Amino acid sequence: MLRAAPLLPEGWVLLIIGEPAASATGIKETDKIRFLGPVPHDEIVDYYNLADVFCLPSWTECFPLTILEALACGKPVVATDVGDIRKILEPPLGGYICGFDQRDIAKKVVEAEKSVDGRDCRRVASKYTWAETVQKEEKVWEEIYRG
Repeated sequence: MLRAAPLLPEGWVLLIIGEPAASATGIKETDKIRFLGPVPHDEIVDYYNLADVFCLPSWTECFPLTILEALACGKPVVATDVGDIRKILEPPLGGYICGFDQRDIAKKVVEAEKSVDGRDCRRVASKYTWAETVQKEEKVWEEIYRG
């Protein structure tokens, strides 16, 4: 994403929250890239709501809750096809799956901002309530117990 930021249209700004891994890349803050550092957990929702698109171009993930948090805030997601991300996103309803190429990432981010409806994002996230999760877990344990 850091390498994709310069490819975004004029006026777009990439906000990086948390400990920046960018120091290893040598990429510095610019008018398109801002490193905000760590943010208290109770303030994260403010940043989701500030964003136009949430992007998670990770090399590895399991089941990233950050995607569900962004979707619950009505924000489209662009993420790489790793872990369970494809199971969460329902392109184009919640956003898009991108490759690791910076051009593809930038293209999908712009496309998501233009075409993904926040109501669809919330609908995708609503499938992951605690009640639904508990029901699925109980089903798995019942199958194991019977098996």
